[in-house]
Amino acid sequence: MAKSAGADEGARIKLTEKHLDWAYIIFVMENEQRQLIKRKFQTYFDRSKIVVLDTPDEYE
Repeated sequence: MAKSAGADEGARIKLTEKHLDWAYIIFVMENEQRQLIKRKFQTYFDRSKIVVLDTPDEYE
């Protein structure tokens, strides 16, 4: 099963601690997103769970 949530304030479904507890692996598009999750959820942050796909945001 897969779920989707955003770490940005404008996300329709916002990332929560519950998502981080539920997830076995978290995929992010860019390292900046990993850093944002690390800052927002320091007590839940587990570096081994986050995989950076290194895909540029072409819509910026």
